Amino acid sequence: MVVSTLAKTFTDPILMNMQFDVVAIDEASIAPLPMLFYVCSLSKHKVLIFGDPNQLAPIKLANTIAAERWLKKDVFQEADAVEEKPDDTRIRSLNNQYRMHDEIFKIVNIRFYNGKLHDRRPKIDKQYNKYNNLIPIPEHRVIIIDTSNANACMSTEKTGPKSSSRYNLYHTQITERILHDLIDDNHIKQEDIGIITPYRSQSGFGREMLMDSGFKGVDLGTVHTFQGIERKYVIFDLVEAPGGKKIGVLVNDQHEVYKGKKKSENNALRLLTVAFSRPREKLVIISHNKHMLNNLPGNSVIRNIISDLVNREVVIDGSCLVPYYVPADESPDLVLFEEEEILGKEAVFNQKSFYPHLIKDLKNAAKEVIFISGYMSTNRIERLMPHFTNLLSKGVKIKIFTKPPREQMTRAEELEELHNKLKNIGIEIYQHYGTHEKIVAIDTHILYAGSLNVLSFNHRTNEMMIRTDSKSKLQKVFSVVSKNYPRLKDYLHGTGYIIPEEVLDLTPEKSKNILDSVRPKNRKVPKKIQEVKEYFRSVFVKLRWVIADDKRIPNFAVLFNVTIEAILNNPPTTIEQLLTVPEFKRNRTNIRGYEEIVLSLLKEYKQAAKK
Repeated sequence: MVVSTLAKTFTDPILMNMQFDVVAIDEASIAPLPMLFYVCSLSKHKVLIFGDPNQLAPIKLANTIAAERWLKKDVFQEADAVEEKPDDTRIRSLNNQYRMHDEIFKIVNIRFYNGKLHDRRPKIDKQYNKYNNLIPIPEHRVIIIDTSNANACMSTEKTGPKSSSRYNLYHTQITERILHDLIDDNHIKQEDIGIITPYRSQSGFGREMLMDSGFKGVDLGTVHTFQGIERKYVIFDLVEAPGGKKIGVLVNDQHEVYKGKKKSENNALRLLTVAFSRPREKLVIISHNKHMLNNLPGNSVIRNIISDLVNREVVIDGSCLVPYYVPADESPDLVLFEEEEILGKEAVFNQKSFYPHLIKDLKNAAKEVIFISGYMSTNRIERLMPHFTNLLSKGVKIKIFTKPPREQMTRAEELEELHNKLKNIGIEIYQHYGTHEKIVAIDTHILYAGSLNVLSFNHRTNEMMIRTDSKSKLQKVFSVVSKNYPRLKDYLHGTGYIIPEEVLDLTPEKSKNILDSVRPKNRKVPKKIQEVKEYFRSVFVKLRWVIADDKRIPNFAVLFNVTIEAILNNPPTTIEQLLTVPEFKRNRTNIRGYEEIVLSLLKEYKQAAKK
C-alpha cells in the first residue's frame, strides 16, 4: 500500500511510473479535476472516491474559459453526483457521524445537511461528557462572543491587483484572551485547539499573536486549510465588522454572486459547512452580532445560526473579555483601569478616552510620529496643533498619510489650505486616493489602530482604538497596510516599521540540488524543438512546486502557466529582464531568491533548442 498526496503522484520520480490495482482518493471535493483524473489513470481495476460535496471545492484563481471548465468544479459536480439517487449505483452515502458533540452536531445536521445525518457518537464514546467544563459558559458546547459593544472594526489588506483580504485586530485580542484562559488554567492542551477564519489576512495576524504569546501548539489557519482536520476546541472568527465593506462572499451565503446558482456552487455555504463541523467538543464563534444581524438577509444560514444562539442566551459580551477604558465622567460603572495604569499596557479605548492617552504618548515621542487618517477637519487639527508644534520643536518628525483634497470635492479648498498650513510648519503630508485606515505609530513601537479617524473625529459616533506597545505587532500592521499604499511602502522601506523581506540565500550546493530535483531523472532532453519546449515546461512546473513549498504559498500563486510560456517564448538573460515579466513586475517576492535558477534553466533551454 502506498499513501501519497495528489501532487506527489506526478512530481515524485518513483510514483510517476507506478500503477495500482485500486486507487482510493480522500477529501475529493477539494481536488482539482486534472489532478484527480491523472491519479485515477494510475488504477488498473478500480477507483474509490471519498468526499463530501457539501464541503469546499477546488480554488480557482485564473479567469479563463479553461480554468472555469476544469479548475472550478469538483468531481461530484462533474459527475452529477452531489446527492444520492435511488437509480445511481455509483453513489453510497455515509450518513453516520462520530465526531461532534450533540449541540454542535444539531446545528451542522439541520443547517447544512437537511437533517439527513445520524449521531452515533454517544453510543460508542465512553467519555462523551468528559469536556463539560470547557469555558466560556461550560454548560453549553456552542457559544458566541459578541464584539458589538466594543465597536470592533474590520480592515482590508491588498493581496493582488483586484483582490483583498480582511482582518480584525480586536477579534485577534479576543482570541488571545480565550487562549490564555484555556491554557493558563489547564482546561485543555494547546494541541487540541484550532483557530479558523475565512480570511488569510486574519490568519496572518493570528499567527503573529500565537508567536508573541508562546502558543506554539495551537493550530491556526483559514477554513480551507482545515478541511479534513478536527480539533476538540475550535474558535471560529468571522472577522466581519463595520469597516466600509459589505459582508463578504465567503461568509454571506445569500450574497448576490450566488443568485440563480445551485447549492453546490455556493462557496460560502460550503465554507461554513467545513467551519462548523471541525470541532469535536466545543465551538466558540467570534462575531460582531449587530453588524451581522443588520446586514445579512433573513434567509442567510449564518444569520439564522447567530439568531438562534442569541435567543438561547449563549452569548458573551466581548468587551467583558477584552475590556476598554471609558472616562469616569462618562460612565463610572465602566471605568476598567485607572488612567495612570494605561500606559505600558495593551488597552482598548472608546472615542472619549482615546485622545487623552494619545496626547500622553505624543508628549513622550522621541523620533517620529506617523498618522494614517483618510479625513481631516480644521477643528480637530486646531486641537492637535499645540502638540504638533511641541513635537517639531523637539526635532520629532511628523508624517501624515491622507486622501488628496480633490477626493473630497465639497471641501477641497478648505483641505488644500489645511494641508499647506501643516506643510509650512514642517509636517510631511503624503496623499493617496482611498486612504481609509485609522492608525497612529510612535517611535516604531507604539501603535494605535481602530475605527476612529484621528485627524477629523468630531465625537458624533461611537468608535474604538486599540493601543499596543509592541514593535512586532506594529511591523505586522504596517507590513499589511503598506501593500495598500505604494508611497507608504517606499517611505517605510528600511525604517523598521515594516518586516524586512527575507532574501533566500542559495548556496551553490543548494542551487545544484534544486536544479537536479526539477530535471526529469529518467528522461533525456529531447531533440525536436517542440518536445524540448514541452520538456522545459514540465521542469518549470516542478520548480513552481519547489518555490511554493519554500515560500509557504499555494502552488498556483507562483510561476503561472502564462509566465512559463512567456519566458520560454522569449527567454530573459538577466535578472533585470526577468523582472519585466508581468508576474514578477507585479510581485517581486514570487521569484525572489530563485532568479539565478530560472536564468540557469532558461540558458539550458536555449542551448537545447539550438541543437
